[in-house]
Amino acid sequence: MIKNIKSIFLLLTILFIICVSIKNNSVYAQKLNDSNLSKYSIIDSIESTYNKKELEKNYINKVRANLKGEVKDSEYYFIQGYIDYSIHDYKSAIKNFELATKDIKNSKDTFLKVYNYILLNNCLLEEGKSENLITNAKKAITYIKEDKSYKNNSNVVWEVIFPLSYNAKTKDESIKLLKSYIEETSNLDIETKMALRGNLAIIYTMDRKYGKAIYNYLDVINLAKKHPNIDKAGVYEAKAYTFIGNIVYELGLHKEAIDWYDMAINIKIPNKLNNAEAKVNTYINQMHAYLSIGDYDKCSDVVNETKKYIKYLDKNEQDDVEILLNYNIANINIHKGNYEEAKKYIKKGSELLKEDKVEYFIHKDIFLGLSYASILKEEGNYKEALDIYNKILKLKNEGAKYIEIDIYSDIAEIYSKIGDLESYKKYNEILKEKKESLDEIIKNDYIEYSIKAYENEVLKEKEKNEQIKVLIMTCIVVILIIILIARIVRVKALKKLHYQDSMTGLYNRRYLDDYEQRNIKKLEEKEISIVLLDIDYFKKYNDNYGHIEGDKVIKEVSNSVLMNIRKKGIGIRFGGEEIVIILEDTSENEAIEIVEKIQKDIKNKAIEHKYSLVNDIVTTSIGIYTKKKNMKEDIYLAIDKADKALYESKNNGRNRYSIYN
Repeated sequence: MIKNIKSIFLLLTILFIICVSIKNNSVYAQKLNDSNLSKYSIIDSIESTYNKKELEKNYINKVRANLKGEVKDSEYYFIQGYIDYSIHDYKSAIKNFELATKDIKNSKDTFLKVYNYILLNNCLLEEGKSENLITNAKKAITYIKEDKSYKNNSNVVWEVIFPLSYNAKTKDESIKLLKSYIEETSNLDIETKMALRGNLAIIYTMDRKYGKAIYNYLDVINLAKKHPNIDKAGVYEAKAYTFIGNIVYELGLHKEAIDWYDMAINIKIPNKLNNAEAKVNTYINQMHAYLSIGDYDKCSDVVNETKKYIKYLDKNEQDDVEILLNYNIANINIHKGNYEEAKKYIKKGSELLKEDKVEYFIHKDIFLGLSYASILKEEGNYKEALDIYNKILKLKNEGAKYIEIDIYSDIAEIYSKIGDLESYKKYNEILKEKKESLDEIIKNDYIEYSIKAYENEVLKEKEKNEQIKVLIMTCIVVILIIILIARIVRVKALKKLHYQDSMTGLYNRRYLDDYEQRNIKKLEEKEISIVLLDIDYFKKYNDNYGHIEGDKVIKEVSNSVLMNIRKKGIGIRFGGEEIVIILEDTSENEAIEIVEKIQKDIKNKAIEHKYSLVNDIVTTSIGIYTKKKNMKEDIYLAIDKADKALYESKNNGRNRYSIYN
């Protein structure tokens, strides 16, 4: 019923590193009340409260006053730059941070040397400047490597790298910088390697280099299995399995993704908080996979499992999870046709979102918006649904990009339903381009990467361990064949997802474009009959019996069509209750015979319709047009002629068929 669940996993990806975000208010208060604010005590205060509490105005004024008369060295300019940064005066901050770099090498404070470059880059990015980003990052990395207490701090390394990975001009260099840090830095501990390998995989995933991402996640799993006594080995292993599952899900292999999620869930993690965070992250993604395959009961089970772990989470994380649970419960209800119930959960999620101060899971507003748009679409409020979809597409964030294929698919479907063929063709063309672009990215990635995988000496060395070898070989096989599977799945999806109406089993309107392109010669040479069927007084049925019962009628009529055309024809849900039937090599008389069987079959079902003006059961009106052999004609023109015949049937009292003459 809704299709915009696909690709959402990327939006739910939290940092691979284990982050702690606890507000150290007591330290902050102590530093704030210091009567003697020297440059060094100020920097200590900044370090102890960094990223945990905003500077208050009276504290800023006190610091500015204390700096008057101080020597204008790196410490002085760093403090001034940090204050400018905290009040979002990025231009002034850039100026001060750059002045701090002039003699920064003489400073003995590693925090100052590293974070001067981190914050300078953050300010440059805010101002849309990219020319010195890599140079600054390299200097920060150099100072990190020189300090034993910093080199194994994966959080700090990630602070240097991650902002660059989002910038198109610096993304490739950020990958090189992180790879070289992992491979060339001496005395890195195993936990740091696991964290940074996972982060490297995240960048590859964002860039849709899925083969390389899987390889790095695999490396994390191997390290975790070899070093099970490391405190957070299980956490990293579980996250790696989850993120591989996310990639498999992105490629359309939803059932296979669930298997990867199950492997993540089965990892035993002793620490309750770490276990809860890992489980919840996996469960949230697994919910979407179950929704995608239509297993709503399993999805509900996962929702209930997730609730068991919420109490162990940080309070700021709890509300994010509650928002996403409401989103998923809403989706379950949408799939079941319980739109009013779904709206209640969307409302609950939206209310929680308003109070959400700290964001652990991103793009929650987009998820809730998509769910609401789906309800509007199913209820026939197409204009409002289109407004929401278009707003999401305009958002300048990765979330909208990852799900734009599904949004374009829904937009095209809406225009198909309202009969706006021009807009339908426009968005269907955009959809095709996006899909082809994604397929090409996937194809190029796997061809290039699968060739290089066996040449990798690290991989060959690991094959000495038989247990790890089995795991590696399994995943290498996945890497080697996943493009083939993905391509096959995408081709099949032309019928099952992209070209098939999920409710009726008929093809949808998108199929016509592809059908016409593939059958230009056939359409010209063969005799083809076009049948257009419409359920009589269907609006009255919907208004009085409800949309759920209306959907059941459409299904029953569709079943009658499918049963009677079998291999002879193609059934297409043209919009709402209208069905187009394409009968190849079928004369007018043969088409009439098939139509009569369909109408008889529907009549025999005796579906009550006491609000119909022609009968007390469901009936249909039909138009027939037969294109003669060797007659070149556009498929839409042929359907238009069948539509004219259908119009004649309606004018003549309905519950009949008419032939275009």
